Amino acid sequence: MKKPMLLAALCAAALPALAQQALFADAIAPAASGTGKAPYLYVGQATTAKAPLALSSQPGKGTPVTTVPAQAPLTVLLATPDKAHYLVKTSLGLTGWIAADAQPAADSRDSEDFSQLKKLSPIPEGLKIEGLPPFALHYNPQRIQPLTPAAQSNEDSYVLLQGQFAANDRNYRLECGPGPSADPYCELLDATDLKQRADGQLGAGRMLGGETFYFPGNGTLYSSTHINRHHQTFSKYRLKDDGQLAEVAQAFYYVGLKSTALAPITLSSQPEGGEPVARIAKGDKLQVLLHDAFRPRKEDDYRDFLLIQASDGSLGWLSINHLGDEPAPIEDYRFMGD
Repeated sequence: MKKPMLLAALCAAALPALAQQALFADAIAPAASGTGKAPYLYVGQATTAKAPLALSSQPGKGTPVTTVPAQAPLTVLLATPDKAHYLVKTSLGLTGWIAADAQPAADSRDSEDFSQLKKLSPIPEGLKIEGLPPFALHYNPQRIQPLTPAAQSNEDSYVLLQGQFAANDRNYRLECGPGPSADPYCELLDATDLKQRADGQLGAGRMLGGETFYFPGNGTLYSSTHINRHHQTFSKYRLKDDGQLAEVAQAFYYVGLKSTALAPITLSSQPEGGEPVARIAKGDKLQVLLHDAFRPRKEDDYRDFLLIQASDGSLGWLSINHLGDEPAPIEDYRFMGD
């Protein structure tokens, strides 16, 4: 190889490492991942953001997920095979992609900086559900105020918070309940329309399932739950002008379940098929890293697409169809609900 070509190749190889220095406090070193057909390179490295980082739902494109503040802890989970993009998990559990050569993001009101939030206490006895984690509500005291004592709306629900949950000056009240069969929830209602529930205006578009919530008062809301899901799930929502909530698409749901194979498993290079990249024997250890829940799909498609890491470090996809009678071939990956 001629000297100019060699220098160019060396410079190209060094660019990702140099770019990392502007993003993360530590050098990121992806590991080889099984065969060359593996979808990603595993990283699994905890670090901190050197500057604000804007995460997106897909590598090199997609929609905004969140902005990680400078100095915030995070985990770099994966890299694309060319090491041009990294998948990042925030401290709260959201996931999104960032390019290795990305520039620091501008400060954003959408930033995942919850250092000023306050935890609501006490929680009414009627919201304590046996066998489930207690309600944990974190709110911005500059824009949202607690009702002390909480106002009981009906036999099973309580108005806990009231104030400006959106970026505008509109006032909302937050009403929470244990649900009909241990399905804890919170509903965001117009603070001035006390007939809203009676008029039947409520629905899934105003309701957040879960036990743990974050309300920064900037038009975004966050919830965490395992109820009616197969794993603990952290979700982000945007509050629209009409008071409805829309979930923000992430790259994936983070799972992080360390488990055991209950049956032989074949991992594939793609969520919906592809080539075999690894095999896991019954009884072998594995880790369910991610759930690709944001793929376009038909309404009657009940499959979970799981990115799994085998005990030898190999990565690949497994599709599980929940319409069948067979349980998932993964210990402790089960539905928590009716």
